[in-house]
Amino acid sequence: MCLTMTGLTELWMSQNEIKKVPRELCEKCTSLVSLRLNDNHIVQLPLQIGNLTLLEEIRLHGNRITILPLEMGLLQKVEPAFLLFLPDTHFGVSPVEPRPHNAQSRDPKL
Repeated sequence: MCLTMTGLTELWMSQNEIKKVPRELCEKCTSLVSLRLNDNHIVQLPLQIGNLTLLEEIRLHGNRITILPLEMGLLQKVEPAFLLFLPDTHFGVSPVEPRPHNAQSRDPKL
């Protein structure tokens, strides 16, 4: 997709029956300013969504997303109004995609 388009700033893929956002999109297309994925069949976003720190606009309404990864908090330029169109969605840890675990806790209760 954008693997060779590192300067791509807008990607509009609304109404395409997309079921999954490839993590490679979030790893390779870090110049994106506008990402429109509304009205698809997306259930979750990859944790790598936080790599898109230049995003100002992200449209996700009309999908089946119920939990946004905490990494969405890294998208500081996104207008909060874009997330208001996701009334049944909250921030949390995705039950499907495990977080990378680099350090183990010494306290077994944690």
